[in-house]
Amino acid sequence: SLPDLIAINDEAHHVHDEDLEWARTLMSLRNEMRLWLDFSATPTDHDGTFFSWIVSDYPLPQAVEDGI
Repeated sequence: SLPDLIAINDEAHHVHDEDLEWARTLMSLRNEMRLWLDFSATPTDHDGTFFSWIVSDYPLPQAVEDGI
């Protein structure tokens, strides 16, 4: 039992390939996790389509314009 398990993935566009052991591990634990967060500066698949679970997109040009 892992009631406090949290997964935080940086560069998450790399972790959702079904051939990767990490992706299979995450999927096997998804119902056990309290929280699963993915972060990526490239929130698209190999075809350029945004992942369906995107909550927010803050493009680099906008960040530059905002002085971040």
